[in-house]
Amino acid sequence: MEMEEKIVLGLLETFHSILLLQSSTNAIEFAETLISSYWFSFSYGCLSLFNGDGMKYRIYLLLSSRMDSLLGNDSGKSIRDAALHLPSDPEDLLVFAWAKEY
Repeated sequence: MEMEEKIVLGLLETFHSILLLQSSTNAIEFAETLISSYWFSFSYGCLSLFNGDGMKYRIYLLLSSRMDSLLGNDSGKSIRDAALHLPSDPEDLLVFAWAKEY
């Protein structure tokens, strides 16, 4: 694993740790800030640059935690369950999502 990937993973792990504080109003505000910012572009850009399983799992785990924080009721569980089987390439993920829609 390259140093750049370790740095990005550390940043994502920090975001994830903050989101796991679900009972905190600050965690919910932080999740809303991540949603409203360029988090999707950043995270899926990381998937394109670092396509290892560690990066993929961390990004999908963070996404599932954000869903739990914002929507409640364990709404991110399906993402967590499927994380290792979802594609690393964001474009493949979009194709997969589009195909499931029809």
